Amino acid sequence: MASFSILRVTVLSYFILITVLLILGLSISEIVLEGKVLSAFSNNLQVQVPGTSLAEWLFVPIRPRNLKSGGSEGIIVVGILGVLCALLQMAWILMSWWGMRNFIFRGLGRLTCTVTLICTTASLAILGYVFIEESQRPVLPEYYTFWHDLNFTREFWACTAFPSQISNTDEIYGLAICAHAQAGRWMILPLSNLLLALSILTFVQAWRMNVFGLRKEFPTNILDVEKGDQGSRQSQSSVIPRLQLQRPGELDRKPEILHRNRWSLLGFYAKS
Repeated sequence: MASFSILRVTVLSYFILITVLLILGLSISEIVLEGKVLSAFSNNLQVQVPGTSLAEWLFVPIRPRNLKSGGSEGIIVVGILGVLCALLQMAWILMSWWGMRNFIFRGLGRLTCTVTLICTTASLAILGYVFIEESQRPVLPEYYTFWHDLNFTREFWACTAFPSQISNTDEIYGLAICAHAQAGRWMILPLSNLLLALSILTFVQAWRMNVFGLRKEFPTNILDVEKGDQGSRQSQSSVIPRLQLQRPGELDRKPEILHRNRWSLLGFYAKS
């Protein structure tokens, strides 16, 4: 039956668990922040530009028509991948501490290594995509009527475009929309780095525990070696007789003992 043992808690597994907890916290925060941003942009209200009349009919929408949503969706995906990877890693580490069966431990270890590698690769790719997309900001014309051919990201719209026409942006969106959008984007950077570090630690742990069976295993317990050789020893004992060990110096004293016994016999016969 599996049971917890403090002897199985190694320094490497402890560092993996700490990294997993950090990834889990950042991933949940990422999902919550970007979820609030997406919820704020789901409103189709329009706000009249201050200083204009109804005859001009100059209204700025909360959600622009030409909105590039790839960056925000990528941020959500990174958060979900981080949670999935963290949960698998926690299950694998706890299983190693509780000493589960070897084939179950190896199967979960291979799955964890594969998922961690996929999540790390995807997060790094999304990281590059989000920052490149955000760096390609258009130059805003002075008048809003010339914005129809421009494409906007949520962060650029909430931090630059919309505040250039409307002053009370946070009150309209109901939250600090610019701060939430920027925090969601910059949080991908430490999250991706932690996933990269976790991938390295995971493969080192898998190599040490021979999860993929790439190196030959040797028995580490001497009792296992003795149990394995017990049958061969018994078969050899039936064929080869045991050698009687002599005490130290007994072989050297044999001539002296024989000489003493011979003179004692001669004395016995002389008396008789």
